[in-house]
Amino acid sequence: MARRTRKTVKVTTTPPASTEVDDAPQDGGALGPSTSEQSAATVRRVMLTVMISVFLMFMGTVMVLFQSGGSIQWKKELALIDSRFARGEKKEAAQELEAFGKRWPDAPKTVPWNKKAGLYFGEAGDWASSAKYYRQAVEIDDQLVKSRQAAQINPGIRALAGEASFKAGDLESATEMLNREIKEVPRAVGDHDRAHYYLGLAEEQRGNLAKALEHFQAIAEPEPWKAEVDRFYRDLNEKLIEPARKDAAEKSIQEILTSKQAD
Repeated sequence: MARRTRKTVKVTTTPPASTEVDDAPQDGGALGPSTSEQSAATVRRVMLTVMISVFLMFMGTVMVLFQSGGSIQWKKELALIDSRFARGEKKEAAQELEAFGKRWPDAPKTVPWNKKAGLYFGEAGDWASSAKYYRQAVEIDDQLVKSRQAAQINPGIRALAGEASFKAGDLESATEMLNREIKEVPRAVGDHDRAHYYLGLAEEQRGNLAKALEHFQAIAEPEPWKAEVDRFYRDLNEKLIEPARKDAAEKSIQEILTSKQAD
């Protein structure tokens, strides 16, 4: 009897495919940042912001220190120039102030500096330069008012510009500036007396004695201008009033003689 041989078949079991959805993107894209990576990126952004803020603060401090130092030096230089002017060295002080304006280019952009330059050059007898700086002060003032950086115009500087222009021999510019002082600045704060005084002198030079008289009579406080106004009245008397009286008297006498001859 034949012996039966048993064959052993080894069965390998393959586990079923997972039905869970894979976290990996199906389109082959990169994986999204993990929580730790997001945190690191946030920290880097915060650090960058802090660094920029610190840098800006540092630069702001440097600028403040630089400007403060410039302001101190500016004041020192002006104090020396003012001291020289006070000692009577007016021409030298005016020239130094002009040089100061070239070293500090922001200074000539202000009304006060141009007023000071106008005063210094006027006191030094350079009325052409004085008029130039006073007119620059007026131009800056006009711009400030137009841009509403100033509530109202700076009183007095138009009269000063007119005076300097008159003394420099520029009657046209003088008349313009002086009339602007009267028309644009209220009398309570403006320098109307100065404006009327120099307008009177300008009209006298033009031969308009009647207009000159109107301006001299409009001066509210004549004492500062008394000497020149009295001189005008004397000249007016000699040139107009006395000749007119003489003519009237001669005419009256002639009429009397003519009447007697007719009788």
